[in-house]
Amino acid sequence: MRKLDNTSSLLHHMSESMPRRNMASLYVFDAAGAEHVPTTEVELADYVTARISHHQIFDHVISPAPLGLGNAAWTADQHFDVRNHISWHELSGSGSWTDLCRDFVRLAETPLPHGRPPWHISAMRVAHGDSSIPTGAIGVILRVEHAAMDGASLVAFARTLFPDTSAAAVQVPVEAQTLTAARPSVAGAVRELPARAATAARHARSAVSAITKPKTSPANKVTTALPPEEMAATEFTERVFDATTVSLEDCQKIRQLVPGSTINDVALSVVAGALRRYLQTYAEVPDKPLLCAITVALQKHGHQRAAGSTEHVGNDITGALLPIGTHIADPRERLRQIHQTSSTTKQRLQLGPQVHIENIIRAIPPGILAALARRIPAKQPIHATSVVNVPRGRNPMYFGDARAIRTHGLPLLNPRAPVAHHVTSLEDRLGIAFVADRSSLANPEAYRVALIDSFNEHLSASAT
Repeated sequence: MRKLDNTSSLLHHMSESMPRRNMASLYVFDAAGAEHVPTTEVELADYVTARISHHQIFDHVISPAPLGLGNAAWTADQHFDVRNHISWHELSGSGSWTDLCRDFVRLAETPLPHGRPPWHISAMRVAHGDSSIPTGAIGVILRVEHAAMDGASLVAFARTLFPDTSAAAVQVPVEAQTLTAARPSVAGAVRELPARAATAARHARSAVSAITKPKTSPANKVTTALPPEEMAATEFTERVFDATTVSLEDCQKIRQLVPGSTINDVALSVVAGALRRYLQTYAEVPDKPLLCAITVALQKHGHQRAAGSTEHVGNDITGALLPIGTHIADPRERLRQIHQTSSTTKQRLQLGPQVHIENIIRAIPPGILAALARRIPAKQPIHATSVVNVPRGRNPMYFGDARAIRTHGLPLLNPRAPVAHHVTSLEDRLGIAFVADRSSLANPEAYRVALIDSFNEHLSASAT
């Protein structure tokens, strides 16, 4: 692969105007009894080099096309030094889970430097454990520019870094495909224009075909509510992050409330219940459902992608808005409505014109499209939250011989979705994390408790 895809090129061109352009994940490893886990910057550099030096983005930078006419391309970093991409930190404060959450946000918000390969790995030790993590655990924060990878690609990258077997010694992973470097040029970008036009025409035909197909299921329009003023932040002040984990076995029990429902449906219903509980205390619950933005990967999940393939880079995603039943008190009925709506929405994405229309838009040269997008005025949020689900898989993950005990992603946050959620699974646990600005979520601890209470409410309902 020598060039970025259309979506990735657009993200790179828009990165300067984005609140945060990094994809970020936190992995927590239980280091008790571990003898081969890196504990210094030197050891971390050796480990990272051994694990991912063959990965496509290890020593390549993203170079935009001149004038923004063509796609950005990968070029070799002639001065690459792995020490610029790793760091060992002391946790702030007392070194607790709360401090790790705060440092996670701080590092995730720190821009990756331009002109260097778009990734960074930070590690730190937890000095004072609690019910969330044990004392001595090691937290590893992985940051990658969103233009280089979507969430599923980031998981595949992380599984190269953290294999599913304990390593008594550093081992070199399966070699990835070589990334062919290319220097963007005006001439090359101009030569791309006919192909872009042909791509747009092809997707236009597909879009028309999708529009004219008989609808297999009617789209039931639902009247929705705007986010309450208390949550509708219009500017960023202070990011807050927290997370909880629950049993996947319990999630399977909850699924039985509504036959055919998915783990993602359960997560959406739990989030809706948490929002409802929080608003009951700190605002008012609208009598119509709030909207939730979801991201849909068009490729395989990250843990299902082939090791060393070019599926480890790029962005192949779309999105949709779902009403999530925040006005419904009964968890069974809420889950039923969410399952019905999400099934219809996914079918519409598979058979309808949306993806083709998006591809037509993305055929516009990324620099021009980014400039047009920046001219769109900011609006008050129409959806209260977002949920992205990026499974890590059932297999364990190891940092040397230290086993991962929890992992969370930090979803991108924008003013149009005041509270953003990241759902993931690893082995037998499901993690639900959230990030918000304090101006829209004044009491994040209360919201974390609301998530736990909402989950337990669903679990209790499944037992009756």
